[in-house]
Amino acid sequence: MRGIVRRGVAVVPQAGESFERSGGQLPSCRPELDQRGVVVAALWRGEPPQQGACKRARRGGRHFQVVTGRLGRVHGCSMRLHPGAKPEFVLHVESRLAELRSELPAVLPPAPASIVLEIGCGHGHFLARYAEAHPDRFCLGIDIIKDRLERAAKKGRRAGLTNLHFHKTEATELIDCLPAGISLQAVFLLFPDPWPKKRHHKNRLVRADFLADLARRVVPGGAFYFRTDHSEYFAVGRTVLERHPDWEIQPAAPWPFEEATVFQLKAPEYQSLVAVRRAP
Repeated sequence: MRGIVRRGVAVVPQAGESFERSGGQLPSCRPELDQRGVVVAALWRGEPPQQGACKRARRGGRHFQVVTGRLGRVHGCSMRLHPGAKPEFVLHVESRLAELRSELPAVLPPAPASIVLEIGCGHGHFLARYAEAHPDRFCLGIDIIKDRLERAAKKGRRAGLTNLHFHKTEATELIDCLPAGISLQAVFLLFPDPWPKKRHHKNRLVRADFLADLARRVVPGGAFYFRTDHSEYFAVGRTVLERHPDWEIQPAAPWPFEEATVFQLKAPEYQSLVAVRRAP
């Protein structure tokens, strides 16, 4: 089959065409399928595929890159909805993003402001103690599981922390929806899902495209703190950061705050790194 891609927007094949769910030569495209495997929508994420996989074409009087192959599903980078998606799917995504945009100004401090973000905050053990130790910093923790966030919020209320908030959203959507004037001074990613199976590696957050999106919201000199007990994920993540133009690993930089999370207590060993946002 063919998927048509133009400047960061995936255009799905003609109505009724389908493709296989597994494998794929387009790890940067996220398709949405109905029960028969027919394309109903697709999201283009991150950098375009390698030029060798593409050829030029025209459609509707406009130039596109035509990519041949099977499409795969990914998470963790900035997304855009293509104009050919089904109306109900467009409404669902746009409604969710609009709701997030409307909620954030009430949650975040007035702009301009720099905040601390923890991605995948879980029950809030780390961030609640961090906020308590840094009352001058506004801290935001995000997760996608409601029960975790409810428990995290209780910790903040019991401690009377006015500089701490937890919100249900994905990291990619938060980065897209942050209000103008709100930047990130520090980002923590502690013991994320390592997605150990090779076919699931595309779901990892420590990838070049997500790090580029993140860098656009991090102040120069702001830090990205990564800790995991999965040695292979750590090695891959370190390599990605070493090669990334927006980030610089600082091996001698100290870890800014210690508070053992549930996963850290269970881990026999773990590794950490600190990467700093380069100046533009």
